[in-house]
Amino acid sequence: MDMDLGSPIVSRSVLTYEKGSFSSRPRELVQETRWTITAGGEVLERFSCSPWDLEEAALGILFFQGRISRAEEVSRLTISPEKGLMEAELTPLPPPPLETAPPLILPPPQVLKLAAGLEEGSGLFRRTGGVHTAALARGGEIVLRREDVGRHGALEKLAGACLRNDFSRAGNVLVFSGRISGEILRMAHKIGSSVIIARSAPTDLACRWAEECGITLIGFARGENFNLYTCPQRVLP
Repeated sequence: MDMDLGSPIVSRSVLTYEKGSFSSRPRELVQETRWTITAGGEVLERFSCSPWDLEEAALGILFFQGRISRAEEVSRLTISPEKGLMEAELTPLPPPPLETAPPLILPPPQVLKLAAGLEEGSGLFRRTGGVHTAALARGGEIVLRREDVGRHGALEKLAGACLRNDFSRAGNVLVFSGRISGEILRMAHKIGSSVIIARSAPTDLACRWAEECGITLIGFARGENFNLYTCPQRVLP
């Protein structure tokens, strides 16, 4: 089991303006916590994240920083909630062999199905509106998902889950709730996604990098519509 710190939700009384007047009502908020991660006494990053899947968050950060390529390289991970500190001990290992995947074809109905499945599976978002979701799909089905208050945090936890479960990343589809910036595109490329389906917009830089990396980038995937920005050959009939 990964480490969680109690309930992901707290309640707060807020003033709601509705029909010309204010009223006090309880509202549910997603928790956000502050952390510092170190390795060998060196501070690697200070960041915020939701207080669940913390081991996966640490693995994802170490992976995206190029410190590890597999979970076994973290010989020890100490999480101290009272200090907001994650301390990692690393044991370098040879990188795993490169993975290859057969050509991926994703018909439009599957694109829409995956986009709808991302939102349907996020009860926390429906309750609070305060989390991002990152999921990996294979064979037209979502097989792994993680949530966090931040876009980067959701992807870091997803990458950490792949490492912990020795999950093959090659040829997967990333389904994402937020905007696709250049940095998010780079992270998706590093976890081996050849298709990205997002409910929001990409940036110009993300589109240019997607073309360079050969990634099919889909945005505004909502209801019965989506925009196809790059590498359309995986989607067009």
